[in-house]
Amino acid sequence: MGEAMAQLNCPFCFEAVPLKSLCRRCPEECGEEPDVELSRFRGQENRTISLPKVFTPTTRKKDLCPHGKIAQRTHLCPHCHNDLEYDYVVTAAGSRPIALIGASGSGKSVYVGVLVRELKNRVGSAFNGMAVEFVGDASRAHYDQVFRVPMFERGVTLEMTASIRRSKRLDPLLFTLKFPGAARRWSDRMAIAMMVFLDTSGEDVLEARFMSRLARYLDAAAGIIMIVDPLQMPNVRDSVSTTVYPRGATRQVDVLERLGALLREQRKLGPGKRVDTPLAVVLSKIDTLTDILPDQSSLRRQAEHAGYYDEADGQLVHEEVRAWIQKWYGEGFIDSIEASFSVYRFFGMSALGTAPPAEGRISPSGIRPLRVEDPMLWLLNRFGFVRPGEAKI
Repeated sequence: MGEAMAQLNCPFCFEAVPLKSLCRRCPEECGEEPDVELSRFRGQENRTISLPKVFTPTTRKKDLCPHGKIAQRTHLCPHCHNDLEYDYVVTAAGSRPIALIGASGSGKSVYVGVLVRELKNRVGSAFNGMAVEFVGDASRAHYDQVFRVPMFERGVTLEMTASIRRSKRLDPLLFTLKFPGAARRWSDRMAIAMMVFLDTSGEDVLEARFMSRLARYLDAAAGIIMIVDPLQMPNVRDSVSTTVYPRGATRQVDVLERLGALLREQRKLGPGKRVDTPLAVVLSKIDTLTDILPDQSSLRRQAEHAGYYDEADGQLVHEEVRAWIQKWYGEGFIDSIEASFSVYRFFGMSALGTAPPAEGRISPSGIRPLRVEDPMLWLLNRFGFVRPGEAKI
């Protein structure tokens, strides 16, 4: 991609930004811009703030601000004026961002917290030292405050950290997956996949006030992971023994249908056209289904994925989860996926590994995740970062 064409999507407002249009920040003594309405940029409640002056370097003296002073070495989005980390700027144009969506209470946030930890440890070691690195101090602090400390140190789920979650809700969690020493068909350099997770809920696609930003977020994604909660299906709740149920009763099929419609509208697809973004439909909380799943179920065992994506295992899980969802939800859910997406696969996982003893609490036996990496590895396989079959990286 030539320099004139290179662009990225801002992880805060998700507007497309040509790299040459990124702004710099004036020194503090240059003053501030007039008040602006923050809700234009961050989707927050209407209020105004003063933003430091920013400018786009278009002259030869790119290190100087319009006032002739040395500009700060930062990159800012020209739309929302948020700081963009250097690592994001240099990798985002060629990365594969993955979006996450699901109804409230489906386990999205717990999934992200556990997934990052598994990728950094168990999964990373199986893939030739795949490194997981947070992009900037803000994302590192975000993960520590919202995920690591509550879940892995205090033993509580994110329902118990609602105030922290609300304060971080509009801040994206950015991290990269780096694959050292892996030969790639397009380059011999280290392959890097950029992850952009936003704490949004499936209900957001049903509310007009969130629509514009959410549509850009989903449209910018190279892959989408949709979390489906079996405990929000009436046919399942009557058959399991757990007593800890999610609050609310959003129809997950409504979220799915709106997701497809939103993307078709965003991309101006004609009648009969399907979205080509790969969709991973993930059945969460499978630890609660022990009364339902047969002993030979593939969902009862961990996948190997020892340096590759096990395609045969993935197909088995796909067919089994598809059959369960069809039984519990009927043909409508499956038909909606097939009508909207040309590439999709079903998965099953448990982020905690065992049902919580009470609302907001993690089992004293600790977190023992099951199959949390499967959807991510499938997407990375489709993007060319991870090989299929039994050929180790």
